Amino acid sequence: MADSRIKKDDSIIQMIKNKNLVGLFEYIKNLSDIDFIKLFNKLDCDDYRFVMPSLFEFLKNSWDLNLAKAIKTYFAEDYNEFVNIPRNILDTIIGYSEKLQKIKDNDYKKMCINLINQFIFGTGNINYHGGMLTLAAINSTKNHIIPTIFDLTNETFKYFEIIAKAPRPLRERFVCFKNHWVCGEIEIDGAGKISIVIIDSLGDHKLIHDPNYSGSTSATILFQVKKFFSSAEIFLIDEKRQNTPQGCSVFALDDVVHLYSVEKYLSAKYSGSLFDFLRKNQIGTIKRNGMNIHISSLPLYLLRTMASTNLLTILQNSEDKDIPINKKGDTAKSLVNQPIRSNFFEHKSYQGQSRLQNNRIEYKLTRIADRNFRFLLGNDFDQVIFAMNKHSLVGFKNRIEESLKQKGVKFQAKHSY
Repeated sequence: MADSRIKKDDSIIQMIKNKNLVGLFEYIKNLSDIDFIKLFNKLDCDDYRFVMPSLFEFLKNSWDLNLAKAIKTYFAEDYNEFVNIPRNILDTIIGYSEKLQKIKDNDYKKMCINLINQFIFGTGNINYHGGMLTLAAINSTKNHIIPTIFDLTNETFKYFEIIAKAPRPLRERFVCFKNHWVCGEIEIDGAGKISIVIIDSLGDHKLIHDPNYSGSTSATILFQVKKFFSSAEIFLIDEKRQNTPQGCSVFALDDVVHLYSVEKYLSAKYSGSLFDFLRKNQIGTIKRNGMNIHISSLPLYLLRTMASTNLLTILQNSEDKDIPINKKGDTAKSLVNQPIRSNFFEHKSYQGQSRLQNNRIEYKLTRIADRNFRFLLGNDFDQVIFAMNKHSLVGFKNRIEESLKQKGVKFQAKHSY
């Protein structure tokens, strides 16, 4: 028996060395911890460099509990030497996988894994369905939060076409995605005055300072806005909060949710209005595509995700530093005095020195993952799809169509949805 086991182990080693992964993972995941350790003790460094990324790719797609526990037991944190993934990923997968066992529908289980993987392997992985899931999970407990998410290339015109036909007054928030994600808000009052703000976590610096630039997400949105609302009051933001190439989707999803509550954290001098804040904090006006575009700053409540210690300076110098900017009642002044306590900043080692770093957006991503996972566990396939679709362009059209129907007006559009 021992000889046959040794032969089998040797054949597995040979498969690894020959870079043949067929059947390897099915064999590995059923090993006991001791046998797993014996097998991997036979590998050299080059073998690890080959097998570890493949091992984690299999684990990512399967959330196999036994394999995750075996890797954690044997490798501890050393696997990061061979594969670039978050250090706490094994604990995350183990925790989620244990809870996922309650789901008996294998197809739904696979869908859950594919969706949640967008949130637990770092920023830059969220797609349209992940965005809809995030909004649906929030809406399940806060049903007044119902923004629309639409594709920049194929759906921006249709979104504003629906807005143009919607009953007044109107106030809508949106997320627009493609290669880059932004969010925004549009308000039309009873007299027909239209105000729009587009919020880009990278800032719209190039669009604002280069009159010939038209390559940004905001520029494309403005091109479509002009077709319906050429006289709209439009605001862009020049503040940069995102300092990495990836992460815009997390910023946009977090921002759009906070657009529903930002006015609770404005000074009384802004009359409880985001657009009044933007007007009174306007720093310039430009003309693009024949339209006047106002450049403004964000309220402190929305600046909290700025991934820079410059945030501390902004908080310290703000005229509104005595106004609460979160549910705890913290003010900008108190957060500057105690940045560590605020969950904004933590000390990180950089080039041999310790410095403060704002990790709020990473913290947000973890919270989004947990909320989305609980939402998936608490619902079935049909319920989840129905809830997600409420945030699609079709869901938005249906909502506006119902509003018009109640007023005895039929929704008519030139395009199909």
